Amino acid sequence: MKKIGIMIGIGILVIGGGLGALAYFNLWPFQGGKIAGVPNGALVKKEENAMTELDILLAASGKLSFNMEGKSAFVYLDVYEKENRVSHKKVAGISSDRKSAMNGELVW
Repeated sequence: MKKIGIMIGIGILVIGGGLGALAYFNLWPFQGGKIAGVPNGALVKKEENAMTELDILLAASGKLSFNMEGKSAFVYLDVYEKENRVSHKKVAGISSDRKSAMNGELVW
């Protein structure tokens, strides 16, 4: 009887952990209108090949996916010469009057 209780407890932990991971990464059945595989409030670089964080700065093309909630989101382009920032320009943005879900992909 004690072994059955332990097995049921382990089963509940495994199933609960699996459902928790699906909900955290917005995977089926918890996806809704969000980008699958991207946690809430996160910005994730989507590439076929594994790359480093430095590739975001040096890439000629790429894709960033995001799931967030807020009133506005802006994309800035910073230009550096050695260690000094030379330029800081807003290149894209989206805003609304009230806080709402913003889910999508930024492709360049």
